Amino acid sequence: MDNNALREVFRGRILRQSILVALVVGTIFNLIDQWHLMFDGEFHLARAAIIYAVPFLVASYGAYNAISNGPAKD
Repeated sequence: MDNNALREVFRGRILRQSILVALVVGTIFNLIDQWHLMFDGEFHLARAAIIYAVPFLVASYGAYNAISNGPAKD
């Protein structure tokens, strides 16, 4: 595990991008998944948190993988 790459992922621009991805994608997924529950008063907060966490983790892992592997070689 590349600790420098991990530190880079969880600060600054990359962290902001991962949060933005999580907010946009997570909101769309929550609307798709829980649309009917939002109006019935049965909204599941734990499910919503997981739905936001998944795109955040995917974006963060993608950034980590790109940083730790260095520039692409053709």
